Amino acid sequence: MTCYVLVFRHIDLDRQIMLDFLDTLPEVQNWRAAVGAIYIISDATATSIADEIHRKFPALQFVLSKVDILHSNGWADKETWDFINLPGLTRNADNTRARHELQRAEQ
Repeated sequence: MTCYVLVFRHIDLDRQIMLDFLDTLPEVQNWRAAVGAIYIISDATATSIADEIHRKFPALQFVLSKVDILHSNGWADKETWDFINLPGLTRNADNTRARHELQRAEQ
């Protein structure tokens, strides 16, 4: 599995709308919204995920990039770094797909 980082201007599209859309994509195994970006775990290529995002939001400018853990650094909480460094192993951290689906089910 690969971790990608998705960035876009939230003034152009509300982040929650993007998260709801990512929940519909079978190729997205998990996501985490943190540090002003959305981190996506997937076996799919960046191109295939970007194509899906562009089909849904054709006017949105965004960048989707693979996170290279050997060349990444910054300051974030432990849960975010675990999510990035251990794709697929972190399941129930705050702001992840599993938590989001649970919140929607409770509504």
